[in-house]
This record gives sequence, C-alpha cells and structure tokens, in this order.
Amino acid sequence: MRNLILIAFLITIAQLMSCHDAKYHLDKFYKKGGVITCDTIYVEKIDTLIVKGKDGKDSLIYITKQIPCNCPQATVETRWKTRFDNKRFADSMKIIAKMYDDSLSAAIKMNKQDNKAATKQVKYVEKDTFPWWMLFVSIFLVCGLFIIKQFKR
Repeated sequence: MRNLILIAFLITIAQLMSCHDAKYHLDKFYKKGGVITCDTIYVEKIDTLIVKGKDGKDSLIYITKQIPCNCPQATVETRWKTRFDNKRFADSMKIIAKMYDDSLSAAIKMNKQDNKAATKQVKYVEKDTFPWWMLFVSIFLVCGLFIIKQFKR
C-alpha cells in the first residue's frame, strides 16, 4: 500500500513537471500557422430610462446604442492549406521565370542577329579595301627573279 501511494505521488509530480505554460502553447500555435485577428463587431445596447411625470404616471424611454466590441478570433491554417499555398506560389514563380526566360532568349536571339549583321558588314568593308600585301609579295617575287637572273649570267 505504501509503495502504491509513493508511485501515485511520483506520477503526479512527473505530470506536473511535464506541463507547459500558456506561452509555449501560444508559440506552438503561431509556429503551426495560427493567426489571431481582431474583428470589430457592433453590439446593440438597450438602456431604459424611467421618467416620472407630474401627474403621477411614469414613462419609459428606450435608448438603443451600437457599441463596438473587439472580439479576437483565432484562425488556423491547416498544413494542407499551407502546402497548397506554397505549391501555388511555386507554380506562379515558374510561370514568371518562364516568361522572363522567353523574353531573355528572344533578346539574346536579336542580339546574335545584330552581331551577325554587324560582322557581315565589317567583313564586307574589309573586302572593299585594296589588298596591299599582294602588291608587296609580287614586288618581292619580281625583284627576287631579277636578282637570280643577274647571278646566273
């Protein structure tokens, strides 16, 4: 019997030591995606005034007021909704990246075409000039032939 009371006491102490405070649970709530929003709700308040008349009759006056009441409401996003939102965001980012990639590839193609046209134009301009190196080679050949003829005589 004494051992049973000791075991029950130890189990009670263990449960009290393992309990978490409210801050722990609130942090866990926020970490899992919980949000607390404060919505303003208007509540009707009815006041009754009793007015005593001169002739001994009482009159009741009802006053109705709209009073704002801030009521916090906890909204929790499930992990499935969070996953869905993340996938939708990733898909939209893929679409934007593809649009950017398409415009980038089109710009690169245009740049390549411009460079090709400029290169062709530069090569064409180089072909229009007189080939001076051929003139110098022909002069050296003619001079070389004259020199060889002079030594053979």
